[in-house]
Amino acid sequence: MGVILIAFERESEQSALETLLSGRGHRVLKSSNGLAALDVARREPPQAIVSDIVLPRMDGFALCRKWKQDERLQSIPFVFYTRRHDDPKYERFALELGAERFLSRSTAPDKLLSALDELLPAGHANGARANENGGHGNGTSGNTRPMNMLDTAAMQRFAVLEKTQAEALEKAQAAQRQQAAQAEALDKAQRQQAAQAEALEKAQRQQAAQAEALERAQRAQAEQTEALEKAQRAQAEAVERVERLQAEAQYSAQQAQAQGEAVERAVQAQARLRSQVSELEAGNQRLAAGEARFRRVFENNPQPMWIADHATGGFIAVNDAALAMYGYSRAEFLGLKASALMLPGGESPDSSISVHQRKDSLALFLSISSQQIEFDGRNADLVAAFDLSQRLETERQLQEQAKAGNSLLDSAADGSWLLGSDGQIQDVNAAYCRMSGYSKEELLRMNAADIEDPASGETTMRLQLGRVRGGGRYETKHRRKDGTLLDVEVSVGLLENRRGDSIVLIRDTAQRRRDLIAQRIQQRQADFLVDLFKQADSLDESAIVRRVIEQAMEAGRSPLGYLYFVDNAQKTMTLAAWRDGSRPQVVMADSEPQPIGRAMMLSECVRGKHPTWTNDAARKPQNDGLPDLTRFLAVPMLSGEEVIAVLGVGNRDANYTEEDQRTLAALADGVWRLLHSKRAHAVTLSALQRTDVALQGMIDSFVRMSERHDPYTAGSSRRLAALAVAIGREAGLDGERQHGLRVAALLHDIGNIAVPASILSKPAPLTETELALMRTHVEEGCQLLADIDLGAPIADIIYQSHERFDGSGYPRGLKGEEIMIEARILAIADTVEAMCSPRPYRPALGMDAAIDEINRSAGKLYDQHLVAACTRLVRQHGFTLPA
Repeated sequence: MGVILIAFERESEQSALETLLSGRGHRVLKSSNGLAALDVARREPPQAIVSDIVLPRMDGFALCRKWKQDERLQSIPFVFYTRRHDDPKYERFALELGAERFLSRSTAPDKLLSALDELLPAGHANGARANENGGHGNGTSGNTRPMNMLDTAAMQRFAVLEKTQAEALEKAQAAQRQQAAQAEALDKAQRQQAAQAEALEKAQRQQAAQAEALERAQRAQAEQTEALEKAQRAQAEAVERVERLQAEAQYSAQQAQAQGEAVERAVQAQARLRSQVSELEAGNQRLAAGEARFRRVFENNPQPMWIADHATGGFIAVNDAALAMYGYSRAEFLGLKASALMLPGGESPDSSISVHQRKDSLALFLSISSQQIEFDGRNADLVAAFDLSQRLETERQLQEQAKAGNSLLDSAADGSWLLGSDGQIQDVNAAYCRMSGYSKEELLRMNAADIEDPASGETTMRLQLGRVRGGGRYETKHRRKDGTLLDVEVSVGLLENRRGDSIVLIRDTAQRRRDLIAQRIQQRQADFLVDLFKQADSLDESAIVRRVIEQAMEAGRSPLGYLYFVDNAQKTMTLAAWRDGSRPQVVMADSEPQPIGRAMMLSECVRGKHPTWTNDAARKPQNDGLPDLTRFLAVPMLSGEEVIAVLGVGNRDANYTEEDQRTLAALADGVWRLLHSKRAHAVTLSALQRTDVALQGMIDSFVRMSERHDPYTAGSSRRLAALAVAIGREAGLDGERQHGLRVAALLHDIGNIAVPASILSKPAPLTETELALMRTHVEEGCQLLADIDLGAPIADIIYQSHERFDGSGYPRGLKGEEIMIEARILAIADTVEAMCSPRPYRPALGMDAAIDEINRSAGKLYDQHLVAACTRLVRQHGFTLPA
């Protein structure tokens, strides 16, 4: 199939034709006017063109003539498809221009498709077959007249007429678009002024002036509209005359004079259009004057206002009132985006209130009114702001005062009324609603006399209000909603207001007694837990369980207490211990585990992970050795999300309450914390013991390896460790640092394994080379131990053990406090132990000589305070090196 170009002004016509032709497999090119169609065809020549007669900018007849004059396009079939088929002269004129077909749109669409099917082969052949078969490729046929038969003068007049028509049509359309834009701008200005009149009551006088200006503009608009309608009618008449003249000019050269007259009339119509355009320009000037007046009203308006640009999100204009409210200069404000005015994270008390921020970051609570307008050719919003900050602050203060008063009453543990002088309850707090069982709405419909028991004597609220002027206190009974009586203590105070209202405080004396009992139970339970924690180290788990069951029986005032352990992996529970009133002490059970589902009374406590109780007094036999249950209460012990135990009580005469549940749950929680801590401590202690054993084994292995490499130092590390730890203790080191000192002393010569044994056992003084090699044992030992976590900086102690107090040591020449205290102790102990031990090149020198030696070097090679500690240790405390 081929490529078809369609030229129709309306999109609906284009879409209908596109659907029709695409259904036959054609590819469709579309254009909405004659000039565009000609331009499309020259860029991408189609196989055929289907065109209407009436087209903007260049009509169908002119398009066909241009088409057939173009050497590249003249062989491509041109089909007219139009509603103007009722006049035969149009068809004759079209065929004379060279069109291949002239079809009416009132005919069936199949005729258009059939015509295209007939013409397309000629299009593919670029007109060759059309010439052979007498087609219209050269603009001639048996049914048409050649173009050169037209009179030359008529052709020239037709060209002038066509040009004049196109120019007039373009100017009329431009005037129409300008008029539409002005009408739209005027309509937006009217909506803007209406919004201002509604939002800005204080600017009514200015808005009246605007309304007057708008009224004049509307009259001008009406005049312009009327002028435009006249121009449109004139244009329609001119178009119709031009079309008729075009047809007649081609049909007969004798009608050329009539075409000239039509051209003259078109020129006159163009002159009239120019006059109308001048009138439109005058109207625009009047609109500009109205806009200037609007700007003055906008700038001088006491209401904060600004104009926001839709496209950029910025601001186009702002008045002085808005600048004063936000604290910005005009240049600063116009440089902002609309989002910069919003307070980040600001919460509005009402969805109709916006929270903005000033330049100094203070919050502004605003009511925003906006209206879409067109301003300076841009789509924008005219925004007016009403500052509600002061009003909201006043409302907030009033609400806080009311809330504070209500909170004071609602937070009170005792009940309270606000009572009118006639005894009518005007307000009541939540505490009294709980005491009485009534809802607040029910109480507000009642009188004090409806609640006080008349059998309580003369001291009723009615008598008290008549007798007491400065307030008073008395005891009476109040009737609950369920009919039971409540012992209460009533305190009355008269308020200083005109109505003579009173504030009444009501205390439940029975509840006060119950609270005192509960407080004593909680205090004893707290004392029990504190005492249990203090003795936990001396008690095993079974002793803790016995004491817990006894405490649970006391706290729950129950003759039976019990404890189950739960195995979540096996989904079983086992009775661990129990006691009832017939037993002098707790029984440690030896029962078999049972599935949780079979423990009918307690399975809900385990599965639901919440307390379970029943006040059904019927006996409930147990199959695991626990006595039969009647009433009972059970609470879970939770470790994270798992139930690991169940603590319970049962078989008391009175019903169990929520207070009993809370008391027993608090006990269970404290006990589980203790048991969990004790179990975790045991696991940790066992792990630490295993770690210590492994660590000591590794240290012993290092020591044996070093001694095998240098047999002359056998036992030296243990003697050095004993002396170093003793000096550290004498110098005041804590136990942890003494432990680190001991490990460092045991491993201080581990680096000797990198030194040849011949140097270590040489019976003569070492050469400089041998001495340098000998000194590398410090770095070797440090590197060997650097990546081993021994619980203390062992590698650093060993690395610094040959440093000296005056900086003369190695490997880094540290001095004074730069050397770790453990390394300073190790240096002294190493010297003493070495002088007390034999070497291949000398015998042992003895302890006295060693002590004298370190004292001679105190303050120079060694820390004098640590030398003094070593001297006291040996000469005052009698320390001797182990064998």
